[in-house]
Amino acid sequence: MATTTVTTRGRDPRIATDPRVLIAAIKNIVSGYSASASIAADNAIVQLRPNPLATGITVTFEQMAMAETDTIQTAFQTALVGQRRMMVQNSLDAFNDLARAFVGIPGRKSLIWITNGESVNTGEADVVASMGTGQTSGRPSLMTLADAGVRANEYFERTWRLLNDSNIAVYPLDISDISNPAFTNPAARHRSALNRPFSEVTKLEQFADATGGSVCLRNNDLDNCLKRANEDSQDYYLAGYYAARSTQKEIWRSIQVSSNRSDIKLRARTGYYLRPAKPDNPKVAYSEVLGAIGSPLEYTSLPLEVKLDGQEASANDPAKQRFKFVLFVPPTADFISDADNSLNLSFAVVAKQSDGKPVAEFVRDASGALKPMAVADLSTHGFVIPGFVDLVPGTYELRCVARDNHNGHLGSLSIPVKVDGTGLHTHKN
Repeated sequence: MATTTVTTRGRDPRIATDPRVLIAAIKNIVSGYSASASIAADNAIVQLRPNPLATGITVTFEQMAMAETDTIQTAFQTALVGQRRMMVQNSLDAFNDLARAFVGIPGRKSLIWITNGESVNTGEADVVASMGTGQTSGRPSLMTLADAGVRANEYFERTWRLLNDSNIAVYPLDISDISNPAFTNPAARHRSALNRPFSEVTKLEQFADATGGSVCLRNNDLDNCLKRANEDSQDYYLAGYYAARSTQKEIWRSIQVSSNRSDIKLRARTGYYLRPAKPDNPKVAYSEVLGAIGSPLEYTSLPLEVKLDGQEASANDPAKQRFKFVLFVPPTADFISDADNSLNLSFAVVAKQSDGKPVAEFVRDASGALKPMAVADLSTHGFVIPGFVDLVPGTYELRCVARDNHNGHLGSLSIPVKVDGTGLHTHKN
């Protein structure tokens, strides 16, 4: 049975102590419609219920029951909003993984996204519409919901930037017409408090416009959508220009492409994100490195090579072998900042057992200003850093990640290794 905790601070203490109030409130929740509709239904139920109390306190009892009904309804709505936001975040994380995996592959890529739009709808507009015009005690404020919408937009903008960096055009294939929006799970016995979103198509169009793709709207014909994406990739122009970097924060620059010919239709990205000429926040860098370690895909925006450098007895534990390796970022990665001749690289290697459990790690940062001689050497030979992990004999997977903190580029490799006292191999992404 689902449970929820209701906070009663600042409210009439009788609401929390009188079990009849809670019973009446629970009985009032007979549907999953919006809060305003539920309140109206609750009022009707209370009016029809025989009054168990004296006439003088009946109104007070009904008011307490209504207040508790509203609180419980809002608690469930808040939980549903949180679940929806988590679903959206998981969907965007999947797009981010794909973008980072294919950014190192040249040329235009097409991504057919089969969806009904539900996974990218935050539902905030539905929540606002369902709040009604009644009292707002105990409910999320409109300012809170507006802030949630702003933060959700930041997630979308970050995803669109990564997709543009990877030159991936998204073609959403809208399959909402083959689903039944009126379906209700009989086990639930009521509809969700959040009705079917009305902003799904808008989000699909935004995905397509921001990446140079197009929506296969109200069309579950996969062949035609694939044909459209293939035709777009066969014949396209890639235009570019140099833009001054932002010094404060990441900003959106709009793009408008036009032609003097009236017989053609142009489709292009609607803009791009301009990153500041400074390293990312360390928390952001750390979070992205962790994401790369856990991703099933190999990230390709930063070239990375790993050489296994043999094994020897561990100096810390005689039961373990010291498994040595060398991480190499080639000069083609352009990891030296033009602004101040500095580098800022982060490296992480995690050894995992066959069940995915991490058992050892190696983490290093390399940053600082470089002298002209060092700049010349690294620009010619690349950057090398040795490392090791101490492991008992067995079979493992080494998940190796490197990040350029100047531009956010990530490279990763997964290497199967056997710890038995031998091994010399080189791997690259």
